[in-house]
Amino acid sequence: MGEIDILCFDRATQCVVIVEVKARVRKSDATPNPESSITAAKKRKLRTLAKAVSKREDCRSKRVRIDVVAVEFAMDQTRPIALRHYESAVGA
Repeated sequence: MGEIDILCFDRATQCVVIVEVKARVRKSDATPNPESSITAAKKRKLRTLAKAVSKREDCRSKRVRIDVVAVEFAMDQTRPIALRHYESAVGA
């Protein structure tokens, strides 16, 4: 079925949150953003995982949301140069 990078709970919205993390080293300005690697097939897989999570006893009464976190690293890979969080990036 696949794996979940981060599974957490958003107290403010009372949502179970599946977080897909994408990271990439920026080699040049032409390097695609990490989030551009989330294909239609990956979105389908994330939705399948969200359905499985929503069937868990402790999650049945809660909304499930799929977020994406994109991290870009400098060439030396010692520090992130960009961090973006997309809430509800993939419709569950």
